Amino acid sequence: MLKQLVKDMDTAGAGSLPELIAQRSAAAKDAGHNSSVAAHLADVFDPEAGEYYQAEFQAKLPKAVDTELQMWGCVACNFCVTVCPNDAVTRIATIDALKDEIDGRQQYFILSELCNECGNCMTFCPEIGDPAIIKPRLVTTQEKFDNTDGQVFLLERSNGDLTVTAKPGFEEHVGRLSALLESDQGLPLRLDTIPADAP
Repeated sequence: MLKQLVKDMDTAGAGSLPELIAQRSAAAKDAGHNSSVAAHLADVFDPEAGEYYQAEFQAKLPKAVDTELQMWGCVACNFCVTVCPNDAVTRIATIDALKDEIDGRQQYFILSELCNECGNCMTFCPEIGDPAIIKPRLVTTQEKFDNTDGQVFLLERSNGDLTVTAKPGFEEHVGRLSALLESDQGLPLRLDTIPADAP
């Protein structure tokens, strides 16, 4: 998207965004439109100029692969991150120490307190499964941890360090999850925003 903007600015000879906006506004008015937005809408509804917006152009489904989504590793397409309206999906590069244990160059996580279970990540995921349920779900409150079924991991501070607690049956994942969250790219939250565990 930014590459296209740079290309458009170069084509127009615009040195700044305000200059590009002014040029587009003037061009739209010269073409008989009230604004550049009105000109864009006219293109959207013009079957020849706005073919991208026509139903037949959008009929092709996202690329799919015939593999089941796993907690660790995936095709790393990054769609789940970009389509989440709440920024609930985050990723961390797989660290060297875990490359023999888990597949994939990136590992994806769900910040459960931000997830509203809209289904966007599942719709766009090329693999079979729901990332919001399958990928490690991270929570920062005991209440959310207690009230979430299935796999979920509670993040807490203890003596200034991050601690990770898993729901029963998922304890085997705590070591790798902790290693990823403590890596250089690591935890996508400031540690001081995570509640300290009860004394």
